[in-house]
Amino acid sequence: MQRFTSLSVGRLLLGITFALFVLIPTTSVSADSGVPINNVVSEPTEVEKPFQNSVQIKGIMELKQDIASRTGIPVNDLELTLVGDPRSEALVESQAIFVSKSRDEDTPQGICLGKKFLDVVAVIEQREFVTMVSGRGPAVLGLNYTATVKNSFTSNAGISANFASASLGFNVDWSSSFTYLYQIQIPSGKTGYIVAYNKFAVYVFDVFCDPWGPAEPYKMGDGVAKRFIGVDYVPIWK
Repeated sequence: MQRFTSLSVGRLLLGITFALFVLIPTTSVSADSGVPINNVVSEPTEVEKPFQNSVQIKGIMELKQDIASRTGIPVNDLELTLVGDPRSEALVESQAIFVSKSRDEDTPQGICLGKKFLDVVAVIEQREFVTMVSGRGPAVLGLNYTATVKNSFTSNAGISANFASASLGFNVDWSSSFTYLYQIQIPSGKTGYIVAYNKFAVYVFDVFCDPWGPAEPYKMGDGVAKRFIGVDYVPIWK
């Protein structure tokens, strides 16, 4: 039993090193005068899908297809640069939790006559569409848009948000307002776009009960938790 639990903890630590991409329905706003930010440029890489039949993963090709459907630019003509918003880093730090793992707060379907624990199967990086603006050059195109960003979790094992937060190390009920700010200079005769995406770490986990006595741990169910980890802008010219 102890070996099983140690193995699960090991898998938890290893699972949190994985990274990989999903999209939500379109919401658009009109162009506005934006405020420039200190950009941090990161080059995306295609990552192999680690498992099946769980959270849908969107890689770079799927990201290109999403942008192509919104802008009308052929996929083969798109060269993507993802620009991270450093202001969003403070929101990640604000998700710290101060709760005890001993507070399971069982629901009726989540009773465990022993100790409950989570085993993280994988952590996947995914992006969700937020908004897009466009304009014709020569001009400065700006994005200035405010929305709520939040974490979430679901599970069929009857665990509470408090227990999930304590086990995963971040507040699954966290939410905050965020203003998306970015601008680009559009050359004469070109059409420019700014597409904004929220970036999440998606934790896929199993829930186990380690019962008192000689019985072996058994699986109670599974679940998925999403943690907001930043904002990416994709500037495009056509």
